[in-house]
Amino acid sequence: MQKPIENATPATATPLPPKPTCAQEPVNKPAVWPFAAPAAAKLQTTVRPWGARSLPERAIVKHLEKMAPAFTPAEELAIAELLIGGNKIEVVALRLEVQGSLALARWKAFLCVEVLGEKGKPSMDGQQRLLAAVRYGKDTAA
Repeated sequence: MQKPIENATPATATPLPPKPTCAQEPVNKPAVWPFAAPAAAKLQTTVRPWGARSLPERAIVKHLEKMAPAFTPAEELAIAELLIGGNKIEVVALRLEVQGSLALARWKAFLCVEVLGEKGKPSMDGQQRLLAAVRYGKDTAA
């Protein structure tokens, strides 16, 4: 048998505040989590808008940026659009007023791992990624 504790005060529960009714205004909650870092609130797309780009497209953009600037971004876009659209290299050369060998060399320089398919030829998905990357390069060119 246990002896009761002497000098103990009975436990009293503090009453909870009543729940707000429709007539009362609800308790305001903070708009931002108190533990969120201030950098998380900023959009990271101000320097480079990568948000709409997939990882292969980003790799193609980086590949294109490493190439020598022999053509303007608009000319690169024309090369990609015309050749992917089914035109011959001669048509592209006439349209850009350059030699066919230069346009062909630039097209071959576009072809990185993310563009090529299993047999070493540009895949359909790779061509779409290339178009998106070249358009991105044209849109963000300074």
